[in-house]
Amino acid sequence: MYRIFIGSSTESIKVAEIIKDYFSKKYECTIWKDHFFELNESTYDTLIKKSIAYDYAIFVGGVDDSVIRIGNYKKRKSVRDNIYFEYGLYAGILSKDRTFFFVNNKVGIASDLLGITLIQYSENEDVLKGCQQVEEKIKQEEKINRVTLLPSTSLAYNYYNNFFKLLTPALLNLKSIFVDGQKINVNSIKIQIIIPENCNADWGIWASQFYLYNKCGNTYLGLNPRNFSVKYIKNNLLNNHEFKIVDIPQILNGSFWAIEAVVGKDYIGNHDLLSDAKKKECLNFVKTLNNLIKENPFIDSITEIITVSDYNSKM
Repeated sequence: MYRIFIGSSTESIKVAEIIKDYFSKKYECTIWKDHFFELNESTYDTLIKKSIAYDYAIFVGGVDDSVIRIGNYKKRKSVRDNIYFEYGLYAGILSKDRTFFFVNNKVGIASDLLGITLIQYSENEDVLKGCQQVEEKIKQEEKINRVTLLPSTSLAYNYYNNFFKLLTPALLNLKSIFVDGQKINVNSIKIQIIIPENCNADWGIWASQFYLYNKCGNTYLGLNPRNFSVKYIKNNLLNNHEFKIVDIPQILNGSFWAIEAVVGKDYIGNHDLLSDAKKKECLNFVKTLNNLIKENPFIDSITEIITVSDYNSKM
C-alpha cells in the first residue's frame, strides 16, 4: 500500500481531512496533525526524516494569512509560508510528479510556482474533483520508477545489469551442468528472486541460511570476460533436469544503510520510521526490477520475483 503525507495549515485542516478521507480507501494517509511530529525534535528535522517513508505528498494552501505588499501597501490573502517551504522540500525529495498542491482560488500564488499546474478549489466539490485528478496521476506513476533521494531504483538497475544481463547469453546456450563431477542435462531453466519479508534482518546472513537449508548448489557459468557464480536448487536438477537459479538481492542492503544514515540511527532496535522506509525501498526495488525484466523477453519468460512465504508454499 502506498503512503501519502498530507500537509496544511491549521486553518485549512478541514480540506486536508476531505483529502485524507478520499485517499484512505486505497492508501495509507497521514495528516501532519496525526502525531506526525516528534517530541524533542525540530519540525524541519522531522519533515526530512519522515519524507523517506512516503511515496506521495499533498499540500493544501488555503486562506491562511493576510499580507501587505511593500510598495503598493495592498493587503492580499496568502498561503502560509511554511506550506510553500514544505511543498518544495517534498517535491525535491519525492519528485515534483509525486507532490501535489491544492490552492484556494482566493489566494495569490507564489511567483516561483507560476506556470506549474496546481489544483485550485473554492468548494468541497472542487477538492473532490482535484482528488480524482491526483488519483489518476498516481495510477500513471505506479507504472514507472523514478530516481529519488534513496537509491533503490538505481540499485535495481545495477542488479539487473550485473545479474540478468550477464546471465542471458550463458543461459540461452546452456545444455548441461556438472554436479559433483557428473554431467546433468538441462531440460528447463527457471530463475527465482527471493525477497525476505523482514526488511530489518541482515539479508547477507539470511541468504546464507536460505542456501544451506535448501541445499543449494553453486556453479560457474562460462562468460566472457569472467565466470559468473550462481546458486541453484540441486534436487530440481538431479530429479527433474530443471536448472532453477535462486538469488537473494543483497545489493538492497545499500539502500537500508542509506536510510539509517538519513534518519541518523544512534540506537539499537528498529523504529517504525525505519521499518516503513525500508519496506518502501524494498517495494520500489521489486517494482523497478519487474519493469526492467519485462524489457527482456527471454528473462521475463523464466523469471519470477517472490517472497519467502510464497517460495515455502510452493515447496
